[in-house]
Amino acid sequence: MIAENVASILLLVERGDQGHQALSKALLLARHLHAALDLFLCDTERYPSARSGAGQLPPAAARTRVADAGEYLQVLRKSIIAPEVELSSDAVCHVSLRTALADKLRRSRVDLVVKAGQATPAGRDDRDCIDWPLVASCTAPLLLTRGRPWHPVPRFVAVVDLLDRQGSALCSAIMALAGTLSRGCAAELETLFAHPARQSEFEAGRQAAAREDFVARAYGGDAQRFRQLPGEPSEVLPRWVAQRDYDLVVMGKPRHGAPSDASRSVAANVLRATAGDVLFMQPFEEASCLQLRARPPGS
Repeated sequence: MIAENVASILLLVERGDQGHQALSKALLLARHLHAALDLFLCDTERYPSARSGAGQLPPAAARTRVADAGEYLQVLRKSIIAPEVELSSDAVCHVSLRTALADKLRRSRVDLVVKAGQATPAGRDDRDCIDWPLVASCTAPLLLTRGRPWHPVPRFVAVVDLLDRQGSALCSAIMALAGTLSRGCAAELETLFAHPARQSEFEAGRQAAAREDFVARAYGGDAQRFRQLPGEPSEVLPRWVAQRDYDLVVMGKPRHGAPSDASRSVAANVLRATAGDVLFMQPFEEASCLQLRARPPGS
């Protein structure tokens, strides 16, 4: 369930420049949203690989590595000058970040997870650098950031599919969180809906009705904040997002059965096209696309 307010942000701490850029973005969000910030460091680099047959770390070695990670977090916390932000930290040593994060989310309230996006090695596809299994398994909204500063008036966009009846809960989740973030960050918020250009008369009528109802409920009838793009979503959405240079894109997780499927998804194409941040959502239960907040997002 998406909280009325984002009260708790979890930062996946990574050592290096990318990790510090993610910290800056997490702190920015925590300040704007008056949220607590939890620094979570999972040491996987020095954990023996399961393939090596080394098995789990001996308890003494595990304690030593957790203590070392904890010391790193303490140094990091001392470098943060943000008395208005409630800070906490947690360090673990585990072979799998995905498993460690899942355990953390089970035992803690987290409204938003922030993680550094991966840099693109020369000659490689940016989509191949994303841990898509982590994206799929994260039960909280997950924001991937490359650390680029936002515009003075941030530009946010929500990407929705109004004709996906099974995805109505996802549509509601996207709009709810996008609205919360845009209000808290004093950002402009737009909505994108892409669809193939060719369609039957029935589908065209259904689409128009869905659009009008959505705009009325989400934006109080202000159609200028809603844009319908004709064409294949995997082509037109990335192109439009790149042209508009949004600071934050809020959209659904890629639907896939294997990581290779995710890397070819609309979400992956959008992530590749934008220099801004991308927040991946999953639907929450007992929600409807038309059960949006009475208060218009971004107002």
